[in-house]
Parts: sequence; structure tokens; C-alpha cells
Amino acid sequence: MPDVRDHIFIGVAVISLLAFLFAISDTTTFKDITVSDTITAEAITVETLNNLVPHIIVSSSEDQLILSTNKTQKINYTDLEDNNKMWYNSSGNIFVNESGEYLITISAIVKSGLANKYIEIWIRHNEVPVNRSNTRIQIPNANTEMILAVTYILDMDKGDNFALMMWGDSTTNQLQATAAATTPVRPASPSIIVSANKIGAVND
Repeated sequence: MPDVRDHIFIGVAVISLLAFLFAISDTTTFKDITVSDTITAEAITVETLNNLVPHIIVSSSEDQLILSTNKTQKINYTDLEDNNKMWYNSSGNIFVNESGEYLITISAIVKSGLANKYIEIWIRHNEVPVNRSNTRIQIPNANTEMILAVTYILDMDKGDNFALMMWGDSTTNQLQATAAATTPVRPASPSIIVSANKIGAVND
């Protein structure tokens, strides 16, 4: 015959399990968890991970023309698509609130009014150009849209910022935006989309 203590033990275990499941079923339970907190794997939800990981996506709905072939210029953004613990300002600087390694992804639509022209885009970290971060593309035909796309991993400290810079060899060169369309319905195509997310601790 089972000992009554066995029933008590099983009952307590079941109640504890139900209490745990009830707690983790509500994702708002973990809203205030920070990266420094110790949490178990069972308590992590997709929403929790999104709240923990610093990230940002910005884009531009405007054409951005090369203003001078003798100067570099900063790329700006008109829309904040999503962010957490990262933000940007009207000058085109993107700031981080946590130290770490950040994966930066760039996708730009480039165009020129002339054939065989070049556009270059690179990263500037705390107002200093990042070595070997430049991507150069030649536009072979006038008024032909091309994609300039690249990824880069950048170590940053809390409070750091980065920006994208560009240069072109013609003032007819530009980043080209396209408005949303109908019949059939298609979303707008920003002139540039930039995403950045923390992927790990700084590891020099």
C-alpha cells in the first residue's frame, strides 16, 4: 500500500509544476528581465529574447543624391522600423546602450544618370572611418538601379555610435527610393535599409 507521504510529495510536485507553467505562460512576467539577470532556459520566450537583444532597423523613404564629388556625406534615415536599446538621431548617428559585437547589415538601391559611375558606402565609428569597411560599386549603365549590400561586425562600447558615409564620382549618383504601388499591391522600396543587432560580447 502506498505511503501517504508519497501522495503528499506527488501533490506538492504537481502544484509546483502547475505554478511554474502558469508563471511562464504569461510573457509579461519577464518584461523587466535584463541581460545581467540569471534566467533558466525554460523561462525564455521569443518575446523575452526580443526584449533582451539590442537591435535596430532604420530606412529612408527619400532619394539621397551625391551633393559634391569633392566631399563625403552622411546617410540619413526617415523611418524607424524597429528597435530595442538602440536609437538614432536626425544626423544619421545610430547609438548603442550596451557594449558588444554588433552585426550591421546594409542594403541600398543605387543609381546614376550617367554610365560607368561609382558609389562607395562605409562605416564611421565615433566619427572615425572604420578601416576596410568601404564597399564600392560601379553602375555600368545610366538610370539602371543596382543593389549595394554588405554585412559587417563592429565592436562597440556602451554610448558609442556609428554612421554610414557615402561618396560618388557624379552628382547624378544617388540612393533611389520607390513608393508603394498597387495592382498588384507592393510595399515601398526604401533607398536604404540598415539593421544592427548585438550578437555577442566584445572579443578582441
